[in-house]
Amino acid sequence: MPQPRSEAGLGLVELVVAMFVLTVALLALAAGYESAAISVHNADRKTVAAKLAASQIELYQSLKISSIGLDQTTLTNVQTSGSGSYDSVYVSDEAGLTPTGTDHTITCSDPTVAQCSPIQNVTGPENHLYRIETFVRDVTNAGATGTWKERFVTVIVRDRGVSGNPLLFSETSAFDPGPS
Repeated sequence: MPQPRSEAGLGLVELVVAMFVLTVALLALAAGYESAAISVHNADRKTVAAKLAASQIELYQSLKISSIGLDQTTLTNVQTSGSGSYDSVYVSDEAGLTPTGTDHTITCSDPTVAQCSPIQNVTGPENHLYRIETFVRDVTNAGATGTWKERFVTVIVRDRGVSGNPLLFSETSAFDPGPS
């Protein structure tokens, strides 16, 4: 009669294999948590950017249409190459806007207020830096009943805390001046 084999060392081998499998599974899980944390962080930035853009649009909605515009001097300085305030990102963003139109400017007694300034650098509620670009332009539309103008306000929010100031959110709203 054959003698049964001794199973003395199998418990240790099984334990080492089980620990290896468990370690690999935990490392994969940890990598998933890091990816999820980055996604939540990015979503938070975009949510704050959307709220900042909505606040800027709401500011213009609270004004009479004759008061909706950017300060003429400030906008000219931002758009003019060679001026101390020239901003190539703003000019590039404006060139990409649709529908195209003509800038609508006004003379502001205080050109630094939010509704007059084409570029604002703000700190969000989570102490992160954002750049708000505002574009106000008049667009002529044509239809069966003739032509009419609408005033378009576009707000672009960029992430100042990241190299290259990537775009986080963009929102456009149209304002109808009514019959002329």
